[in-house]
Amino acid sequence: MTEKHRDPWGRAQAVIGHYNPMVEPKIFTVEKELLAEYIKNGIQFTDTVNNLLINFGYMTGEKRQKVHITAKRKAGKKKK
Repeated sequence: MTEKHRDPWGRAQAVIGHYNPMVEPKIFTVEKELLAEYIKNGIQFTDTVNNLLINFGYMTGEKRQKVHITAKRKAGKKKK
């Protein structure tokens, strides 16, 4: 976990879990107590982390779309 305005490659404030997509089945572990505490305090996850938490059953809710297609691009694709 890190603040939005900090360097993404810098030190994290807290590590509450990890994800390893290179093994089968994929491994995603999270400390549930810390996750619940951060959610209670109003943490906002990135779209990717939010979707991973939902996929692996740590959270419920609707997945977020990671790719946002503008109306202009949508209109351009319909003409072809």
